[in-house]
Amino acid sequence: MTGNGADGTNVSLWTNHRVMEWLRVVDLAEYAPNMRGSGVHGGLIIHEGRFTSELLATLLSIPPAKTLLRRHLTTHFNQILGREVVQQKREIESTLGFVPLTLTARLKVRYIFPMLKNTIKVLATL
Repeated sequence: MTGNGADGTNVSLWTNHRVMEWLRVVDLAEYAPNMRGSGVHGGLIIHEGRFTSELLATLLSIPPAKTLLRRHLTTHFNQILGREVVQQKREIESTLGFVPLTLTARLKVRYIFPMLKNTIKVLATL
């Protein structure tokens, strides 16, 4: 996934502040403050296959009834992603057993090497 948008910028390198700036550029300035402290950055937008414009609209607190505004966001969201990333996200959504990312989703950490689990805890306390 390249994440090069229509304007050639590398979206995956965007900070949360840069995402807020982009919202202002695409005439969604009133919703930009809702991103402050959200942790949403370009890497998440590009590399998390389940991160969609619908999730972004929810994070921004754009009401579902404002369909034109959500469509406007989706159009600009897809432009910054680029065709390749949009296609990959659609493929992920169409896979069997797809679970969409939500605001209340929890990350379940699985240790590949169980023996390291205790070592990590010890190192974290030092």
